[in-house]
Amino acid sequence: MATTPLSERLRALRLRHWPDQPVNQSRVAKALGVTGPSISAYENGTPPPTARLRDYAIFFASRRWLLPEAPPRVDLDYLTPAERKSFDELNAELTGLRSDAPAVATVTAPTPFWKFPVGESIRIFCGRLDKDDAGRYSTPDDPNYIHLRNAADLDSLLELWGHIRRLNPDNDVRFVLGNGFSAEDITAHTVVLGNIAQVQGAGRLIPDKTLPVRQVHADHLDGEIFELRTAGGIERFEPVIENDRVVQDVGLIARVANPHHSSRTLTVCSGVFTRGVYGAVRSLTAKDLRDGNANALRAEYDGLDSFGVLVRVRVTGGAVGTPDLRDSRNVLAGFWVRPHSALPTA
Repeated sequence: MATTPLSERLRALRLRHWPDQPVNQSRVAKALGVTGPSISAYENGTPPPTARLRDYAIFFASRRWLLPEAPPRVDLDYLTPAERKSFDELNAELTGLRSDAPAVATVTAPTPFWKFPVGESIRIFCGRLDKDDAGRYSTPDDPNYIHLRNAADLDSLLELWGHIRRLNPDNDVRFVLGNGFSAEDITAHTVVLGNIAQVQGAGRLIPDKTLPVRQVHADHLDGEIFELRTAGGIERFEPVIENDRVVQDVGLIARVANPHHSSRTLTVCSGVFTRGVYGAVRSLTAKDLRDGNANALRAEYDGLDSFGVLVRVRVTGGAVGTPDLRDSRNVLAGFWVRPHSALPTA
């Protein structure tokens, strides 16, 4: 895309806002919680979401974000009153430049995130509960056997299965519990729900190097936290627990080419706990947020065919909130995935 007044202003901020200390793209990307290629795209004509411009204004309102002890992500609450004034002025300027940008005609509406090509099979993989956790009616020998009593993420499975069936009435949509899958299942468009540690590794549903994120056991939690491998090292993401209750879980949404069939997709919705899985699913199925969230991801990760994002899932009074991904505070980290590579692009 050709540069615009907004893109030129964003580049000027990075290089000349502090004449004695120009900032590289990776430093801005880290503070804003995006990738380096995203910053490059913004400076070359792709308009950032309004929420991202707000983060730009926070960043360039204070040099504190350049200090070694600075928080990893920009936060308005850290600004002094004088810095708040700078933020207000810069935020208004950048928002105005975005509003003045010429409108781009839309030929067709974007394809919904969970819409797949007509006729292609879709499989939703859900983990199985241990026999002791599944309880009564979970074994085939019981006269009142209920197959779904074995599902580890039943809330998420029902939410997503119904949504995908509605959007894809002419596709073969089925769910698979545990490892009871066939070669036909793994070469379909696959959706993995729940703890990816159970299906990730050599010779498994998600082979090594498919994603730069993994889940590892944490001794202090009854769950597996996320580790994201970046060019700078390993970042860890954990839930927030207060008074033995989860108040914030971590969810993962990722989509890449299916390693078992390159023209199909592999989508992951995971979490440290079941609330994180459900929040990840709901972010792209909830009627009031799914389109806005998909558009925010589409703007950040061109095409939505090779990306991942770790999100904050808030739990209030036991109810799971749906993450609004247009609010950067709900996005903990994001990454693009190169084909056949374990490292993101930035």
